Amino acid sequence: MCQVAKRTELTVRVADRSQSVNDVFHTATRSGASVLASCSFWDNHGAVVLLVPEKPEETSQVLKAAGFTCQAHSVVVLGPESSAGLAPLVVPELLAAGINVLYSYAARSDDHAGYVVLGTTDNDRAVRLLGVNSLVRSLARAKNASLQAA
Repeated sequence: MCQVAKRTELTVRVADRSQSVNDVFHTATRSGASVLASCSFWDNHGAVVLLVPEKPEETSQVLKAAGFTCQAHSVVVLGPESSAGLAPLVVPELLAAGINVLYSYAARSDDHAGYVVLGTTDNDRAVRLLGVNSLVRSLARAKNASLQAA
């Protein structure tokens, strides 16, 4: 069963030209926390890195001490999941419930576990809805497997 949780995502700005996106990742891992998911993009002010670390408070402190601008906010994280294509399954469920998805990205760890990060208009409701739906899908798969074995 895929886990669904509300987690903290850090938005890190790399406005100083002497720093790079790689510096953000190197600094974040010095906090001792694993980064479950990340993505980066550039806007008119420089590079932006989105990180979902296991220990957001410690990671944020380390990044700020290194001179990065860092803001925390909540997101919905699904995973670890070994199968690809999780986002296309859950986004329609959220939209049908009146929850808009503002952005999403996926990440895969070294052990091939996948995570999907969703920024929504109602993260609390999204976590509840997707948690119930994940449980229902798991029960349906188990029932299917037992019927096929019989």
